[in-house]
Amino acid sequence: MKKDFLMIAGPMPLHPEVLASLSQPIISHRSKDFSEIFLQTVELAKKVFKTNNQIFILPCSGSGGLEAVISNLMSPGDKVLVCVNGFFGERFKSIMLAYSIKPIILEKGWGEPINTDDVISILKKDPEIKSVFIVHNESSTGVISNIKEISKEIKKLDSNILVIIDAVSSLGGTDIQTDEWSLDVVVAASQKALMAPPGLCLISISDTAWKRINSSKSPRWYFDLRLIKEEGSRGMTLVTPSIPIIIALRKALQILLEEGLDNVFNRNLLIRNMIIEAIELMDLKLLGNRRYASPTVTTVKLPPNINPEVLIDYIANEYSVIFAPGLGRIANETFRIGHMGYIFPNDVIVAISALEKSIKHFRNVTK
Repeated sequence: MKKDFLMIAGPMPLHPEVLASLSQPIISHRSKDFSEIFLQTVELAKKVFKTNNQIFILPCSGSGGLEAVISNLMSPGDKVLVCVNGFFGERFKSIMLAYSIKPIILEKGWGEPINTDDVISILKKDPEIKSVFIVHNESSTGVISNIKEISKEIKKLDSNILVIIDAVSSLGGTDIQTDEWSLDVVVAASQKALMAPPGLCLISISDTAWKRINSSKSPRWYFDLRLIKEEGSRGMTLVTPSIPIIIALRKALQILLEEGLDNVFNRNLLIRNMIIEAIELMDLKLLGNRRYASPTVTTVKLPPNINPEVLIDYIANEYSVIFAPGLGRIANETFRIGHMGYIFPNDVIVAISALEKSIKHFRNVTK
């Protein structure tokens, strides 16, 4: 028997109380008991989103949530600025194209944050752009962008432009003030910093964004937020939900809020800094600049003589520490370390030790 140390970019390890909550008997999703649980979960989520907006909890992954946003808020012919600085910006672009919506692309290097001036420059040149999409925390590259500043400048230019944020790997792991920062749409998922099992997407929708929904000409039913809102107002869901995961999410949100969000955010920053210091001492490099380093995922760039896939497998087999592979165009030169949710400094010490020993092994082998 062995214990794995799961240090990937999600799903993350579960708190024992969250695990225990999954063992409860299944209840009817049309019962008063479920309705109370569901409404409680929504209210807890609002505290993490820091919003009074409508919160939708959908039975899907974060990518499903992004598709829900596109199908409800966009139509073929709409002009949408999509900021791409990694794998998940590319994914949003791909989903848009599947709906015959051609995005306007702001392309940044993989490892760079989205720059406010670049966004505003494009918006000024094309006043017909209706929405801006940004990945807050690009978990493929380990880089976080300054959403607060970007949103402020967008709204200063035109308050009707929707600010749409992919916060799948950031919500619950770093500060997001949905209302204060005028974020119209924020998409998150259960399995990362929110410390719950995979299977649920959470979306915050502002009143400004909601006005767009009735005018969307894109097809939808499973993700039709109008139907989902109607059921949700009485604590029900449009389709059969993932009942155990909703119960687990409620428990996870309670634990996050009991610890205190600021305490959680500070713990993640401490762990991030521990990892960065360690990899620099190993003579390894971050993919991006340390100034923009993600508080929840670190992407490490390896020297050409060390294969990331081989390294990850070796560490898993020898030390039971599980790291995540790189994604997309940087897959052959990077691997990723997840450090959010139910992860603590002592877990990181184990992971760093395993990485250090493994790097020494491969450097000796390739001499």
